[in-house]
Amino acid sequence: LIVNDKELGRRVLIPERDSGFRNVKKSLEHNKQMKQRKPLKNEIRINNSNKNPKKTLNEILKILKK
Repeated sequence: LIVNDKELGRRVLIPERDSGFRNVKKSLEHNKQMKQRKPLKNEIRINNSNKNPKKTLNEILKILKK
């Protein structure tokens, strides 16, 4: 899953986020590297910047059914 920078920064700082990771700069660096590298074999990237979890799940399930 990938997300745009503005949304990623917002999500990393959500207090209810359970991972405890709050480093926006590192998150943005990682996200940039992931988006710039060539996809791995069988890798599928889904941009979930403006999707709720249910919509993202449905997209993933459609891919898995193929």
